[in-house]
Amino acid sequence: MASYIRLTYNERHRIRQMLKEQWSIGEIARTLRRSKSTISTEIRRKGMTAKGYNPITAQQDVKFKRKLVKKKRKIQGALESILQCLMLEKHWSPEQISNYLRIHYPSQTELHVSHEAIYKHVYNSPHREIYSRALRSKRKRRRQRKPGGVQRGGIRNRVSIHKRDPEVGWIQPCSRTISDRKSSRETV
Repeated sequence: MASYIRLTYNERHRIRQMLKEQWSIGEIARTLRRSKSTISTEIRRKGMTAKGYNPITAQQDVKFKRKLVKKKRKIQGALESILQCLMLEKHWSPEQISNYLRIHYPSQTELHVSHEAIYKHVYNSPHREIYSRALRSKRKRRRQRKPGGVQRGGIRNRVSIHKRDPEVGWIQPCSRTISDRKSSRETV
C-alpha cells in the first residue's frame, strides 16, 4: 500500500482554480489523483466552503497543526536507569513514576514521560519479564470469542423457523384497536 502524501501548496492553488471554474469534487479528485474525501476535507478545512476556499489560509493551518504534533519520546539513557530504580527497587507504578518525574524535575522536560509511554516501554522491552513482575496489575489477556455458540443474550436450544413443526402454524395478529384495549371491549 502506498503511503499517504499530503497536499502541496501548488495542489491547493489548483483546487482553488477548479472550484472557481465550478468543477465537482469528483472531477478535482480525479485530476489531482486524490481521494474524494481528501479534497472534500481540504475544502472544508477551518470552516471554509467551496466558494470561500483560500489556499494560503489552508497552508497556514497545515503548518500550525504540524507544530502541535509532539514527537514520541523513547525511554533510554538516564530516564531508563531512573525507571529501573523506581520500578524494580521501590516497586512504584508507572503513574507514580510519571508524577514523581514531573514534580522533582520540572525544568528537565526530557525526563517528563507519560505513564502510557512507560507501560509501552515495559511491554516492548527485551527485559519484559523482569519489568512486568514489578507491575502491580498485570496486562489482562482478553478471551477470544469462539465462533458459534450462544453469545450473551442468545436463546439456548433455539430452533430455526424453517425447522419448526408446520402444525404450530402462525399466530394471528391481534385485531383490537388501541381504544378497544383501553375499554377492554373485544371486537372481531
